Amino acid sequence: MKKALVFLKRKAGLTREEFIEYYETKHVPLVREVLPPIRQYKRNFIDHATLNFGQGPWTYDDGRATYFDVVTEIFFDNQDDVEKFLRCYDNIEQIKKLEADEEKFLDRSMMQIVFVDEYPK
Repeated sequence: MKKALVFLKRKAGLTREEFIEYYETKHVPLVREVLPPIRQYKRNFIDHATLNFGQGPWTYDDGRATYFDVVTEIFFDNQDDVEKFLRCYDNIEQIKKLEADEEKFLDRSMMQIVFVDEYPK
């Protein structure tokens, strides 16, 4: 199994609840439509209130516990599915649809995606 982690920040002005609601009810179905090679798609929403101790290494200059609001896990069955996923980005019309939706609730300048090897295997 292959895995990608996506680090996302909500758009300024959205509450945590609004962000989660939009992501879960609007964006997830669109991702499933546009990027079909995904086996499993998990969202891990960061609880800033619990993590923000107000001092030490847990906070940043803006007082938040992290720069991101969600860590998304994307699972693929194999490397072929990863490559199919990446080829989905060649479909400009579909990707523009996805990006337009992201503009509604994400700070796209902060988006990061990494492919990882998970241990233990």
